[in-house]
Amino acid sequence: MNLEVKIARTKKDLIGAFKLRYSVFGEELSYIDKTKYPDGREKDDFDDLPLTTNFVAKKNGETVGTVRLITNISQKYNIEDYVNIDDLKRDKNINLAEASRFCVRKDERFNVKHSHGLCKLVINFALSRDITDIIVLSNSTNSKEGNTIKYFKNIGFYQFADEIYYEKFNEYAIPLRLNLRNISEIMMYFLKKRTSYIEKPYEVLKPQLSLC
Repeated sequence: MNLEVKIARTKKDLIGAFKLRYSVFGEELSYIDKTKYPDGREKDDFDDLPLTTNFVAKKNGETVGTVRLITNISQKYNIEDYVNIDDLKRDKNINLAEASRFCVRKDERFNVKHSHGLCKLVINFALSRDITDIIVLSNSTNSKEGNTIKYFKNIGFYQFADEIYYEKFNEYAIPLRLNLRNISEIMMYFLKKRTSYIEKPYEVLKPQLSLC
């Protein structure tokens, strides 16, 4: 098995991420209206921002997992349509980023290397750019995806606002936050441990393509 987890810098990798999002959120979970994505790619305006980075997990050349991180934007984060984060944005000691579109192909969810690898790369990427906090809207415990929120909480995320109704996905979601300055010793050991199939984000700092 050839597994790699990396930043999506090529057009091929970005398309692979968008197609996987369409497959999971559209075809499998029916979160989105598939007719709005005739090319079979779930993509929005945030993907075109220069400070948005998509990450992919690939197995034998096929994209099996993805997540994106949005940093340092002047306009609203996606989460702000549902949650007030003005205090976080005003705090000069906080450098905020939002993670979203986290998914793993259904037949590969048994392999924790994909989700672990993506989270490890995203967090190391954030740390290398002096990000202090990552926020995310995670599905609730009653959602179709099941235990995603449990996975995030095991990493160190905690709920920082009330559950909301995420209209785009027709699902309930819980706002979670990870303070990167308060990572546990066990998690820090996991983050620092070198893993051969995970790219080192601090070695190559070029961002992803902004257009595909």
